[in-house]
Amino acid sequence: MKRYLLKIWALMAVFLLLGPGCALAADVRPIDIDPANMDLNNGKYYLKLKDLDHIAEDGWFTAALYVHPLYPAEQIQALASGDTFWADGMKYTVEYSDLCGPEGPEDFTYYEVSSSGPATGYTFVPEGTDTYSLIIDDWHTVEFVGEVRITLPLPEDFSYTEYEDGVENLPKGAQEFLYNITSWGDEFLPYNTSCTMKDGKLSSIYRYSYPLGPEEDEPADPQPAPNGGYAWEELEDNGWPVMIQNLYGLAEDDYTLRDATVACFRKDAEGNLVSDGREQYMAGYYRGLAMNGCVLGKVTDPPAVGESLVCVFLDQGGKELMRMELWNGYVVAPDGLYLYCL
Repeated sequence: MKRYLLKIWALMAVFLLLGPGCALAADVRPIDIDPANMDLNNGKYYLKLKDLDHIAEDGWFTAALYVHPLYPAEQIQALASGDTFWADGMKYTVEYSDLCGPEGPEDFTYYEVSSSGPATGYTFVPEGTDTYSLIIDDWHTVEFVGEVRITLPLPEDFSYTEYEDGVENLPKGAQEFLYNITSWGDEFLPYNTSCTMKDGKLSSIYRYSYPLGPEEDEPADPQPAPNGGYAWEELEDNGWPVMIQNLYGLAEDDYTLRDATVACFRKDAEGNLVSDGREQYMAGYYRGLAMNGCVLGKVTDPPAVGESLVCVFLDQGGKELMRMELWNGYVVAPDGLYLYCL
């Protein structure tokens, strides 16, 4: 009898150990990503454009690269009420998980998860082999993996493709891309933009008009230019925004610069103009800067030294339409220096 009771107690101990383990809620986390093992100079990534204020005078910007965090398929498929999952450093509790689709031959199976989190929807969609990625509301979660400095010019075979309302537009070249970032540079985001890197160069960019990702805080006040501090006065009396071409006398609805020929020059020590040559690959950017760049205010305490870049816009007959001068991150007008932004 004693030996029999020992067996019963042993079995009870096993059930006590295993029972709670079987009932424990799952805690699902993305698969670890090690940026050190990634070749950022080659491959497909999601893209955010940074340091756009360095394009005009320094000829470079930064490509911040991202990937989608991935989750093991078997863990997503097994999600149940009470389980938890992690996204963007936040932990969410599952209320229920529904298997959805496919609704057509080109659709796929996905999981809609109801959670106590602040968003209205959490959807796990297949990506890669035996993995899922996560969409919160209408934007994919992303993880930053590194940055690559992009020095202009872009490759000759560079292509830029826009999607508007799900419709793919014809691919465009580097000049059109550089023009567009003067208007929409802050909307090239990893939630709507992907790129292909090849040998450290941007080979192609694909951009959707949406989504823009989670809401962010209001941007801070303009920061000092890289060369040092400044003091400036807002152009409240003239209204805001004042476009750069308005500063040089062209009306806001004057689009003649769009088709103008651009010639770029540097000023030497004596103030003479010396051909710079960068118009060969940056004409589109300077057109966009002149037409879309906003003048924020007049600089009252400028730095003492700097170098000027002068862009001359000519019509098809060779007549000068406008002359834009940039100096140490400011735009130069007859009455002084002005702070500007894209």
